[in-house]
Amino acid sequence: MQVHQITQISEAHCGAAVLQMLLETMGVTTDQNTIVAAARAEDSIEEHGLRVDQIEIGWASCRERV
Repeated sequence: MQVHQITQISEAHCGAAVLQMLLETMGVTTDQNTIVAAARAEDSIEEHGLRVDQIEIGWASCRERV
């Protein structure tokens, strides 16, 4: 399996960047801002990054496109 490296758009976007890499490997084109919005974390991303529960919400929302 080939995973393409994605650059984080900020230090706080580590979880979103990893999730973007996984989704794109599965054929789902998305971006980190879409993942953050799906995780409902726009107001907290810069201070706290994504929590595990928010990553799961973003994953569930975006993988529906598979």
